[in-house]
Amino acid sequence: MKRKPREISSSTAPLWVLAAVLMIVFLAELVVMFVLPVLAPSSMDARLTALIDACLLTVAVAPLLWWVIIRPLRKIAMTERARASFIVETAAEGIITIDESGVVESFNRAAEEIFAYAAEEIVGEMLTTLMPERFVSKHCDAMRRYRETGESHLVGETVEVAGRRRDGSEVLLALSIGAVHVGGRWLYTGILRDLTEQKQQELEQRNRARQ
Repeated sequence: MKRKPREISSSTAPLWVLAAVLMIVFLAELVVMFVLPVLAPSSMDARLTALIDACLLTVAVAPLLWWVIIRPLRKIAMTERARASFIVETAAEGIITIDESGVVESFNRAAEEIFAYAAEEIVGEMLTTLMPERFVSKHCDAMRRYRETGESHLVGETVEVAGRRRDGSEVLLALSIGAVHVGGRWLYTGILRDLTEQKQQELEQRNRARQ
């Protein structure tokens, strides 16, 4: 199945940011126009006058840009990052993010419970650490094919897969995978749900039905 990859661009800024920058620069330049004649008489060399003009404009604009635009946007970004981190960490499902090489970049608490690994033991390691050996080659081929063609039977779907716990035992999981192309590289997010209890209940129900 061929799916169009999601593209994220960091170049798009809200229009109000552009409008605020233009307004701040305009007002600062007005102030400089009134102050400059005092500091730079008409007899002063034109290059020195231009240098003073640039310095005054920088001194006037920089603090305004920080307080009016950069500081609020930085606060918003930090708040959103904290909110996203909280959501991921408190999610009931295991959430794992990997890069295009298969290196784990994030590993939430639910994933720790599923695989019995601490996040610091897995982040920076290959995702194949969490896979039974018989699936490693297929996983690598699927990732390479998706990067090259955008075709995958896993991305965008929910499938049942086997995971490997720290002690080497296997666990059956429901896996949903998302892919995004951002900053010139691929990122993949896997959402995992432990099916052990569900399968046990289904087995018990079938056994009762046979009796």
